Amino acid sequence: DARSQGERALASGQSTLSGSLRLSVPSDFGRNLLLEWLDEFQRQHQALSLHVRMSDRAVDLTREPVDAAVRYGALSDSSLVAMPLIENNRRALCAAPSYLERAGTPSGVGDLRHHNCLRFVWSEQVHERWRFTLPGGSQTVAVSGNRISDDADVVRRWAVAGEGLVYKSRLDLIPDLRAGRLVEIFPPMHCEPSPLNLICAHRSRLTPAIIQLKSFLQARCAALLEEYWQYVKASGIGRSL
Repeated sequence: DARSQGERALASGQSTLSGSLRLSVPSDFGRNLLLEWLDEFQRQHQALSLHVRMSDRAVDLTREPVDAAVRYGALSDSSLVAMPLIENNRRALCAAPSYLERAGTPSGVGDLRHHNCLRFVWSEQVHERWRFTLPGGSQTVAVSGNRISDDADVVRRWAVAGEGLVYKSRLDLIPDLRAGRLVEIFPPMHCEPSPLNLICAHRSRLTPAIIQLKSFLQARCAALLEEYWQYVKASGIGRSL
């Protein structure tokens, strides 16, 4: 499977990685999932030095001292090199049970206009046009609410606290979904794709450390999603979506 492939790749080059690896990573995914994975990666490559920048700002890989960036979404600059970490990831529309008890559960995309939608800033723009992939075609709704942050981890924490709806990557939300802190509202396939990539400025920057990190993260992301879907199937919660 994907995890064993990544582990074999790591084992084959475990003694060869050294020097520094400078990464830019998104706040929520970086803080709550990636940090632990990077600990594991560095334990297997102890001569490697890590420099991690955690930000929801789009770093300029051609000008700033960063070797690679972990980023969600389609790549807008075709001159960059994007290596997919996971392609079948989507956003998830979620809220805490306490919020849904208080405000009601949206039954359709149009209902979101009447809810407190928690928004985050990505690359200097507020993410407030939420797109859905419905059976009849894509639909975008302009949402509003009383809280915005430039740190997507803060927005997720607000949602867990019952302050409103959140619409962000499923990978970021899996621990809260499994624990019941958040409840998924719309069917998964109705939510916008949110692929995760490891991005470099140029193919000449594809060092052995970056190539092995890509394989390692691919395995971890695939395993996380697979474990979640097995949990959904076993628990039967998917039937309520």
